[in-house]
Amino acid sequence: MLANILLSQQLNIKNYSLNEGLPQSQVFAIEEDYKGFIWLGTRGGGICRFDGKNFETYTTDNGLLNNFIYDIKKGKLNGENVLFIGTNSGLSIYNGKEFKNYLGPDGKTITIYKIFFDRHYTWLATSRGILNTPTSEHINCITLMDEFIWFGTDKGLHRAEYFYKQDTVKVKTYGVAEGLTNLQVRNITTTRSGKVLICTYGGGLYILENDKITNVSKSILFKNKIIHDAIEDINGDVWIATHDAGVMHWSVKNNQVKYISINEGLSSNHVHSIYQDKNNNLWFGTSGGGLGKYSREE
Repeated sequence: MLANILLSQQLNIKNYSLNEGLPQSQVFAIEEDYKGFIWLGTRGGGICRFDGKNFETYTTDNGLLNNFIYDIKKGKLNGENVLFIGTNSGLSIYNGKEFKNYLGPDGKTITIYKIFFDRHYTWLATSRGILNTPTSEHINCITLMDEFIWFGTDKGLHRAEYFYKQDTVKVKTYGVAEGLTNLQVRNITTTRSGKVLICTYGGGLYILENDKITNVSKSILFKNKIIHDAIEDINGDVWIATHDAGVMHWSVKNNQVKYISINEGLSSNHVHSIYQDKNNNLWFGTSGGGLGKYSREE
């Protein structure tokens, strides 16, 4: 049974573009730091810090390794609060004063798409594999759940179990036989209940639960099946970033879907990233329309 699609109305979305000081209109990464500042990674404009009013931009002129940014994650290094920044050339680490830059293990440039942490390591999904896993192929995304490292490639979803004492890795792959009929996994996120949300390029959204994969497209009508991101909010709803249909708001409990597009106040229907801050605001990074902030004070 397909989910009910509800009509949306004009929403409380504040959009930020070049006119407001955003350095570039394509926002690929969003992260809130320990002080509550919102950091944005752009496609060619470097990174910028947003304090709610003003944008402060940092580029290669300030020491950043590359201005093409794929991911930003806050973390700690040697007791300091830092930002780990995945760029088109390698990793930049910013401590609030200066950047330290790192190329690939062979000293050559390497694209870093996603950054994640466990208790032992910083894991980097790169154009040449993942640190400490037996793969050298192009990695699109990475996350951690239940001591497993999950990563997505153009050949499916993979679950890696790393045995730290033995320094060995066991990898299980989920493909067509396991129910993943579209293998181009672009992003993966996890929910509080232990589900894995699998975003694919052209196949819509899949959910892995209890080691079984379900194609959500069978119960939800997707206006566009190219999915760039998906997150679970504090209510258990799922927000889905699509390539040209805006944002899908899926009420899992009621099996109802609302589409948020330019008609409802979004600046662009091409949404690349979604982030929920500590105040439960939703931030939408678009490709060409800048940044949108949705304050749910309705």
